[in-house]
Amino acid sequence: MQASQAQTPTMFRRYNEESADAVSAHFASCGCRPYMDVFTVRRWNDQGYAIQRGQHGFKLGAKTVVFCRHQVVAIATAQQERAA
Repeated sequence: MQASQAQTPTMFRRYNEESADAVSAHFASCGCRPYMDVFTVRRWNDQGYAIQRGQHGFKLGAKTVVFCRHQVVAIATAQQERAA
């Protein structure tokens, strides 16, 4: 994935209605929306974010795990926390 693709979270090659519904139901309490606020670890990393320690993702299918925007922190902030 190129960085330009990661910076435009609405640009996906595929859209899966079932996955979107499952993500919406799981993250309903925090208001995160699929394809806008919920991404895989790789996509969050490409956007400059890291998953916060201790956070658990939501499993979609056999291999895909996603995290919402409330479970990530900017990479620079994460590096500062590890140094302290």
